[in-house]
Amino acid sequence: MTIGYPGTATNLRSRLVTAVATVLRLPFDQIDDETPFSALGLDSLAAAELTAEIEDVLGIELPLTAVHEYPSIAALAHFLENGRPESAAPFARMRADAILPADIAPVQAHGSVMKTRDARHILLTGATGFLGAHLLRTLLDETKASVVCLVRSRGGDPLSRVHANLARYALGDERANDRITAVEGDLARPLLGLSPRAFHALAVQTDAIIHGGASVDWVQGYDALRAANVLGTRELLRLACHGAPKPLHFVSSLGVCYSTLGPRALQEGADALDGLEGLRLGYAQTKCVAESLVREAGARGLPVSIVRPALVSGDSVDGRSNVDDLLTRFIAGCIAMGAAPDLDWRVDCLPVDQVARAIARCALAHVGGVDVVHITAKQPRQWRECVLWMRLCGYELDLLPYREWSRKLAAEATSSHPLYPLRSFFLHRVAGEDGLTLPELYEESRRTQVRDDGSRERMSALDARCTTIDSSLLDRYFDHYVEEGVVPDVGARSDGGAFTSTPSIDALLPAVTRSLAERLGEESLSVESLTLTPLGGDDSIVSELTSWREGAAMGLFRGALELRSERGIHLQRVIVKVKPSDERVIEVAESVAALASPALGRAYEAFRDYIGFTRSHVRELAIYRDADPRIRRHTPAVLALSPADEATRWMLVLEELPASTLCHVDEHSAPWASTHLRAAISGAAEVHSVWYGLEPELEVQPWLAPMRDAKRMTHMSPLWDALADHACAHSPAWQDAEVARTHRRLVTDVAQWARPLSELPRTLIHNDFNPRNIAMRAGKEPVLCAFDWELSTIGVPQRDLAELLCWTLSESVAKEEVAMWLEWSRVQLSRAARVDVSPADWELGFRAALCELFVDRLAMYAMVDRFRPQRYLPRVVRTCMALQRHYPWQS
Repeated sequence: MTIGYPGTATNLRSRLVTAVATVLRLPFDQIDDETPFSALGLDSLAAAELTAEIEDVLGIELPLTAVHEYPSIAALAHFLENGRPESAAPFARMRADAILPADIAPVQAHGSVMKTRDARHILLTGATGFLGAHLLRTLLDETKASVVCLVRSRGGDPLSRVHANLARYALGDERANDRITAVEGDLARPLLGLSPRAFHALAVQTDAIIHGGASVDWVQGYDALRAANVLGTRELLRLACHGAPKPLHFVSSLGVCYSTLGPRALQEGADALDGLEGLRLGYAQTKCVAESLVREAGARGLPVSIVRPALVSGDSVDGRSNVDDLLTRFIAGCIAMGAAPDLDWRVDCLPVDQVARAIARCALAHVGGVDVVHITAKQPRQWRECVLWMRLCGYELDLLPYREWSRKLAAEATSSHPLYPLRSFFLHRVAGEDGLTLPELYEESRRTQVRDDGSRERMSALDARCTTIDSSLLDRYFDHYVEEGVVPDVGARSDGGAFTSTPSIDALLPAVTRSLAERLGEESLSVESLTLTPLGGDDSIVSELTSWREGAAMGLFRGALELRSERGIHLQRVIVKVKPSDERVIEVAESVAALASPALGRAYEAFRDYIGFTRSHVRELAIYRDADPRIRRHTPAVLALSPADEATRWMLVLEELPASTLCHVDEHSAPWASTHLRAAISGAAEVHSVWYGLEPELEVQPWLAPMRDAKRMTHMSPLWDALADHACAHSPAWQDAEVARTHRRLVTDVAQWARPLSELPRTLIHNDFNPRNIAMRAGKEPVLCAFDWELSTIGVPQRDLAELLCWTLSESVAKEEVAMWLEWSRVQLSRAARVDVSPADWELGFRAALCELFVDRLAMYAMVDRFRPQRYLPRVVRTCMALQRHYPWQS
């Protein structure tokens, strides 16, 4: 691109100096041609203002990224006169910067290097920043070392700035004041801005270095950030090698892994420099080059480590955040716009205190050589799920396609808008990337997947794992956002605590004690103590968000009962399940549907009573109260249930099934072994036999959801249409043309295949019969143990069989194998119910059940997958398609 400025070079430079002086409020004589704008105090907000000022002064239109890509008077003037340079030149310069000068090498004559854990004086950079404040606090708390903080000169006492920053984030502690000193310096200058004498004195004093300082910016280019981030790292390595070698621990970023030219997955040991030309963010480029310098110093014998954290967010205790960071501005900007971009982003944000602890403990445990550690969240969230959470809080947000959202941002982002300084990050299309912007390049389907298996083991050993990103943590962040005026207080959020507090089950303890005494044969049994901890898990977004909305301890908890008997004291583990009301669950499910698409939200609301959640809060308890041995044999042992007349909460205390008995499932699950399939089908047949032939008696049970006959199923066609539209438009599992075509045909034929589902014999079915809710009791032969009966209903028993086979058979399964299991299930039900089940009717019901499973349940999973990835879904859909081919519905 050539701007073609018509005036003289002298006139152009004079006008640029005037613009810079005006925006940054600097005297003209402080601005020369070569000084980087960042060194003059240019930040993201000032960059946006400077761009607008230059456009006004020169009467031209500038690219949003111009002052970042050409970050000095000389560079910007050259661009305005001559256009962009060849694209390969910047990367050649970066690779040249990645070569560590030969004179930076540890002197080997000093013998062994002091370990960081033994350091008496630790040099810390970045102590006046957000992460740096927490690093300083952690080093003071977990070591006895004195900490020397390198602080850039901004007038005033540097030590006072350090203490003021600690106080800003409520991290001050006068007891440790005498262990903090500060040295005025500058990462962007040779020898860190120190005189040779001061540089030597600092090197002699220092035993270890933790380099957390950097210029963090999401819009400035490599050249603008190079001095602080690259050259500053080089000078710190020079300090580390000056005199006695000193371990250096470098805080990098997971951003170095997100190269568009990198491998699909990147391990900790991979050299990020290999994918440099695919890194499109200036900050990530500088970290990548700096990493290369650190690696080379390590290869020359300096003990070094590289820590790559994901996005750093507010602290885990009270949510105190850096209100000027990318995440906070992005959230505030979306709320201000009433819209969020529909992006497949994984929100891997880490509480700053936990990141600081992980960095410090990695440094203190470092022995030697070159270590690389990835710090990630225990359970990242999907961006759309965060948007859903904000909607449930009361913030009116719509999901818009990215290009529509970006046009809205461009139109609305005036200078007071939270995203005004970040416009170029969201709007600038990256050259050579098919017109995509950086946010689009960071979608899960495009970016490199970062592996952290080794790092998780190390973090666990150091007791430095990062927490799950749950609704309670988001609550704390928003409490601070509201307090700081970043977002409005809409007053719809709960008080939080649903995932950290625990329920009281004191009223159920007598029943639990009696049950355990009977099971264990210990009449004198008593409960000494009970400890409950949230069980967690990431399967049900509706359950988790419903629990959060209740503002009370809901969901699954693992209980540890300390029991006393004549044999002494021993531990008994149980599962406690606290259930919200069906109305709360339905409200959250409606919000999921409405955010997925307005049409789906309207249809879901219209048929809310027939989705399956109605009376779910009492249904499972009723089934567990059923004393029929055919049900009890295939469900968890019940130790206690809420009283039948309980009106405010519904609780179950069940045996904890050993982990080895659970039938886990993921996207790569192998087909089930025949022994387990036989056990599951035989066990289901026993349960089905309880009410088989007794449908009139079953229909009047007060805990069942409203019935769905053929007429009702046909009447619900708007919902089936909306689910199909959503799945075909958004689910990767539906991108196969045959899948979409089959789905549309089944929706059209609903009146035909729904008829046999109403007319064939029906019974009580599990209706969520898949490996997520199944265990196998060990013995001579495995025995089914099915749990989570909330969705159980009246239906043909083939419905449970169809779901089980979709989850447990291979997508390449032959029809002969499916026929074998179909016949096995018919025989087992005939035997258990003592009736003669017609083979033709059994097959007809199976064909119809496959249709309902596809149109209803799998399409619902596709809706949930939009907000919380259901990794197994593509494989299950492929297997369902295979079964459809073998047993198609003939309309």
